[in-house]
Amino acid sequence: MAKAKGKPLRQGALSDEEKRMIEQLIKFDTFSAVARKINRDPATVRKWCQRNGVTKDKASENKNLEEKKKRSPHFEELSNILTEREMDLAVKIYTELMRQFGSDILPSEEIQVIDFCVVSALLNRALAREKELQKILDQQMTLRELLERDKPGIEDDEEKDNWYDKIDEVDQKIGNLTSELSEAKKNQLSFLDKKDKATNAMGASRNNRAKEISRANENWVDFVVYLKTNVAFRTKLGLEIERSRLAIKEEFIRLSELHEYADGIVDHPVFNSDVVEREYLLANTNDEDFNVVNDETRLEEK
Repeated sequence: MAKAKGKPLRQGALSDEEKRMIEQLIKFDTFSAVARKINRDPATVRKWCQRNGVTKDKASENKNLEEKKKRSPHFEELSNILTEREMDLAVKIYTELMRQFGSDILPSEEIQVIDFCVVSALLNRALAREKELQKILDQQMTLRELLERDKPGIEDDEEKDNWYDKIDEVDQKIGNLTSELSEAKKNQLSFLDKKDKATNAMGASRNNRAKEISRANENWVDFVVYLKTNVAFRTKLGLEIERSRLAIKEEFIRLSELHEYADGIVDHPVFNSDVVEREYLLANTNDEDFNVVNDETRLEEK
């Protein structure tokens, strides 16, 4: 017996209505369950959720980050500025920072993250350049020491001229390398300063986090101590709270009474169990009994 075929799955890009449905349903259902409700392939639903940060699991976070990197115009420009190795480092830093800040990061904050990645890569380039220059400088200094050792044994005038030429050449290289090394160190300090400022701007440093926690605790403790020691402020605050409570109660009573609207309809603006009970008492008790009930209610409230 032939197996009955179900309704064919919808193909093509997801519509705006389907995307809205997925965003609402995925909070309570699996990818497969949501896919059945909108008649789509579960893989389509899963990929869309992961790429757009709708779901919060680890795989979805990774997919969302990958999609952000693909869609970001900044990374295409960075590939023209940074070497392949520096680009890999920038991408790793970007991924870790984006994970730290979560999926609700704003575009301006993302630019700060990318700037931080670039500064970090350029700082590493400056450090590598310093290391390279220092290595060459050490080699030239070693060569000069060897030349100085050879000087006492040179007696021929032509050889002495050659020796002086070599010494001059080495000294010139040492001078140039020293200048480049000094410039490289200046670049390092500049990039370190930029990196520190970028870290503080993002609030990503451990010190910033500790300060925020400390400030929050300090503010709350100070407020409690201020309430305890300042009687006038505490009294004023208590009176304001009590006035607000009484105003809310009076407004509730006013809104629970019948009200004639602009279109002529008479109805209760607020209609709940208290209003129903009040209407029931009005309908089933005479005026004298109702006054007694109201007096008892006021006494209970006091």
